[in-house]
Amino acid sequence: MKRQLKATSKHILRSPFQSLAAILVLSLTFFLSSAFITILAGSYSVARYFSTRPQVIAFLKDSADETKINELKNSIQKLSGISAVVFTSKDEALAKYRQQNENDPLLLEMVTSDILPASLEIRSTDPEVLPQVAEILKTQDIVEEVSFHKDIVDNLNKWSRAIKLSGIGLVSSLIISSLCMVFIVIGMKIANRKAEIEIIRLLGGSGWQVVSSFVYEGIIYGIIGGIIGWLLSWLTLLYATPAILDFFGSIPVLPAPTWFLLALLGGQIITGIIIGFFASALAAKRFLR
Repeated sequence: MKRQLKATSKHILRSPFQSLAAILVLSLTFFLSSAFITILAGSYSVARYFSTRPQVIAFLKDSADETKINELKNSIQKLSGISAVVFTSKDEALAKYRQQNENDPLLLEMVTSDILPASLEIRSTDPEVLPQVAEILKTQDIVEEVSFHKDIVDNLNKWSRAIKLSGIGLVSSLIISSLCMVFIVIGMKIANRKAEIEIIRLLGGSGWQVVSSFVYEGIIYGIIGGIIGWLLSWLTLLYATPAILDFFGSIPVLPAPTWFLLALLGGQIITGIIIGFFASALAAKRFLR
């Protein structure tokens, strides 16, 4: 193996610009892939944050009795995608109001528990079921009013789908470009060393002895590209963290956990090895026929 690695290093040094082009394309691919995965992880954190907040609120009539409230609560909990249905009494609503306006004594004096309605707060892990829940609640006799910010939920769903589809398309096209780049670079290097390859064959060299150094070269490109792409994404995230925290406020998007960054690095390296191996193996098979 030492002999193959030594031959690989010679191949890289003999044509550094070709090697650099392959590494740059792979680095760009992994940089954008890391950015896309990080954005997806951040959107998951945002969705998880909002899933713990009341997404639909049904304000109940004063005449609503406990039996009907429990029946409505149980029927909503049975729906798919519902994570919790929380009942808030008039006294609990007053306590929340006082906590939110504790710095304004005038507002506290004007509000009593008789003014504030009891409510049901519905939380969901699937925002797409919320319109259905809101329509069900509007048909209930004990419900006075339903608070549901449909536009916000629709926009969240739309942006989430757009990010996923565009990210998958972008990363897929970049991976194909990386495969093609490594294939072309390795193919050119094989073509430039046909005389050396023929000599090895005449001396009885096996097929693996002929192609191994080129396969190792492709793998090295993949590993270096994965590491550089990860480093660039990490530095970008580090630089953008203050702005991201300021934009999202109390939503816990950052900092990214260490295990996530290490898993991302490991995934990048493994993917780089796979891309480098298959591209170089295909090039060797194509040009050594």
